Amino acid sequence: MKSAPPFGGLTASPVFIANVGEEGDGNLCGMRHLCTTSPLASRIRTFLVLDGPATEHVTTEALACRRYEVAFQGPGGHSWIDYGVGNPVHALSRMITIFAENLPPPTAKFSFNFGIVEGGVSINAIPPLARTRLDLRSVDEAVLERMTIILDAAVTRACEWENEKSPLGKVTGKIRETGSRPGGRLPKDAPLLQAVQMVDAYLGLKSTTDCASTDANIPLNLGIPAVSIGAGGSGGGAHTTGEWFKPDGRDQGLKRLLLLIALLLGGPASCRSMMEFLSHPATRTLTFHPLSVHPTAYLRGQILYRLAEMVEGKRRELAGAVDSVAPAGKKKLAGDAEVTLAVDRLVHYAGWADKYAQVLGCNNPVAGPFYNFTVPEPTGVVAVVCPDAAPLLGLVSLLAPAICPGNAAVVVASEKNPIPAAVFAEACATSDVPPGVINILTAERAELLPHLSSHRDLDAVVAANLPADQAALLRKGSAENLKRVSVHDVADWTDAATCEHPWWIERVVEMKTMWHPAGA
Repeated sequence: MKSAPPFGGLTASPVFIANVGEEGDGNLCGMRHLCTTSPLASRIRTFLVLDGPATEHVTTEALACRRYEVAFQGPGGHSWIDYGVGNPVHALSRMITIFAENLPPPTAKFSFNFGIVEGGVSINAIPPLARTRLDLRSVDEAVLERMTIILDAAVTRACEWENEKSPLGKVTGKIRETGSRPGGRLPKDAPLLQAVQMVDAYLGLKSTTDCASTDANIPLNLGIPAVSIGAGGSGGGAHTTGEWFKPDGRDQGLKRLLLLIALLLGGPASCRSMMEFLSHPATRTLTFHPLSVHPTAYLRGQILYRLAEMVEGKRRELAGAVDSVAPAGKKKLAGDAEVTLAVDRLVHYAGWADKYAQVLGCNNPVAGPFYNFTVPEPTGVVAVVCPDAAPLLGLVSLLAPAICPGNAAVVVASEKNPIPAAVFAEACATSDVPPGVINILTAERAELLPHLSSHRDLDAVVAANLPADQAALLRKGSAENLKRVSVHDVADWTDAATCEHPWWIERVVEMKTMWHPAGA
């Protein structure tokens, strides 16, 4: 939102709230306070609730919910000596059976779940206490009332059943309500729902309305317009130990949220300006900021030179990081020597910043009274996949020609030794490199390569010394989005003739041809 244009013609003000008590035994206590007793209670006119990742659902109906704790108590005792004493676990088990077998045919959809059952202290001891936690849900609160009556009757019958065969000690049962979430519904013609549907239609999202228990329950019950929507991405296995989330598609959810806020606060005019902003190619600078935002190539050279100075200042730390991992196979380059070559390579490409255009560009001969020029321009955002060998020098050798012409870079550090990349990131943070130009990731390469090759906001990929299967994966994934993929095969990172060639810059620029009338 910081990068978005100002909201125009505001008719309301946004307030962003993070609350508590939505899950478990919280009983929506955060939303209850916000909507009833907080200083904002009388001022909030509409609620836009974010819950989960899915963008295909719009929750407009609040699912009513009741939660109970049922406890059975008895005198307890030894499993043999005191046999005949009422057993609370037996009564609890009977109660669950009676309740499940006596539910009437539903007049509306409902569910029940005995989520927690506990009791007893030893296998040879009659427990003095057993209890369960029960969750009841229905779209009709009258159904919940009938289910509560059946629960009360089941507890009574379970106690009677256990006590009939337990002459030495009786059990008692008690029900305690632990939570109540009220129901509610947003009218189908509500302006809030129409706004969500307009934004979804613009973004091509096929969403449907549904019923669920969310933070929107409280405002919907109070008659305040509210919907609950997903924030983007995908997920599954909710409320299990295998619950998962993937951020793929998260940007679509955030665009949806931004457009919806604009429409609710400022009407169609404000939303239209946001649509233009989100559809503009430069919107990708929300995340990555190309170095070409600076006015001159000379200044880019100065930034690279300053980065070289900061690397020199961290020589001891970087050399130690390079030497911290034992070489695999043939002897690796010493840490201090690698830092020296990395500094020299940054200085080398700092010199190319205001010269590469003359070497790679040209004045094309054409028939007719025209001048025809071809000039290189930065391609945008470049993914840099570093080799395992020479973890610092390899990084610098691939990164420097990428940012020299003005690109931003997403760098995947050496998998075998990412420590030099982390130290290098500190040098970037304290140098003149603008925020967002160099973005360094430390992770397993195989996990990131499919995303790098298929991501539409990455315009080129530069890598070196990849295994054949990983290089093929990069090229295959980029076939759909037509990004440029360059995989260098470097035998010796100290070879200046190979690693300091201007053609390494050519891999990360696009050629623009211009025509100009002669004599004009």
